[in-house]
Amino acid sequence: DYAKEASAFANSMGGWIFVGIEEDSSTRKPAYGPGLQNSEATRLQDSARDAIFQNLSPSPKIELAVVRGPIPALSVPTDRCILVINIPESQNTPHIHSSGKIYRRQADKSEPVEITDRAELDALYKRAKRMRSRIDKRLNQGFDRAWADTFDTPWLHCALTPDPAHSRRPRLSRLSEFRDLIVSQPQGAISLPDVYSSALGFVARNHREQAVPHGAALTLEYGLDGSVYITIPLSSICVEDGHQKESFLNKNSGIKFMNILRKSLFNNARVIDCTYIVMSLLGMQAHIQQILAAAKVNEKYLIRVQMKNVFRCVPFFDSEAYLNYCTERLIPIVHHGEFNIPPQRRRWLDMNNIFDKNALLEFIIPVLFSLGLGEDIMPIIVEQTIQSAYSRKKGSYLEAGG
Repeated sequence: DYAKEASAFANSMGGWIFVGIEEDSSTRKPAYGPGLQNSEATRLQDSARDAIFQNLSPSPKIELAVVRGPIPALSVPTDRCILVINIPESQNTPHIHSSGKIYRRQADKSEPVEITDRAELDALYKRAKRMRSRIDKRLNQGFDRAWADTFDTPWLHCALTPDPAHSRRPRLSRLSEFRDLIVSQPQGAISLPDVYSSALGFVARNHREQAVPHGAALTLEYGLDGSVYITIPLSSICVEDGHQKESFLNKNSGIKFMNILRKSLFNNARVIDCTYIVMSLLGMQAHIQQILAAAKVNEKYLIRVQMKNVFRCVPFFDSEAYLNYCTERLIPIVHHGEFNIPPQRRRWLDMNNIFDKNALLEFIIPVLFSLGLGEDIMPIIVEQTIQSAYSRKKGSYLEAGG
């Protein structure tokens, strides 16, 4: 019973299930194959996944893999394989079987044991609460809300922390190592030459180009626990000032957008440059992936996004589809001055692989939805905005962030 075993591991300290290996009854260690038929591997993998997800509530996090022969140590031949299922210690206990029972592991015994003791059940609920509180605390760090309140600047803040169910101890702990990685500036990364230590770990910014060096600046902070915090001050401007030389609206698509706003009597609207969000996340992602690769962390992360000081702002995307949307349908207006993604307390989004090419950009979609765009138009706007972000000059990162 895959679900019964998975429930026991998730409710305990986690563990592994190996399908296709016989156990030595005297030592309780793997003894030999014979393994599974290679042709059956995909079916058994799907069957195990379905059994776990359909029979446990809530569903635990699992990882499945097929290891193909030959495996000489276990006498598994070339035409056979074994199925490996990893069930980490859960942060969302207890996991209840469809039979209504809750299981746990008992020492090194193979069979799970049903939990009937009230104290054990309470301990599982408390464990989940402690784990969620710890994650929530990490995701709320890295952004000084009181300090941000003193500035009228719109902000976007991304907090990422390792998924505790899959985390490893980070191996990056020296400022000199962090500085070398930042200064090396991998391809596509933003220049962040100002590097120093912080209460959480290390900080990289570019404030030397700012008129007020201690003011708003694009910031990347790395925590010694493997957490990463991105703070992006968004460039904003009133429509009446959009003609200024340094304005992000003083470009072809920006000029078209200003004309659309004026025709709709949005003369005093405050516009935020959302193309800069995409640019910044792309540029930060290159740094983050290099840093986390050096820290040798697992690829699974949790993320929360916050936006602040955007009440009644009008978003601008350097996208022809967006301009058409504003012309043919409506001009979006941000309804809340501050919001979180996801909006629920003590909630976060799962990032399955921090090392994916567009890992951070996957979370642009819920940001767009919160900025007033419809689901049908979001994918094409994101695609065109990414193209526009790549085409902007390298120096425009600093220009927009100032």
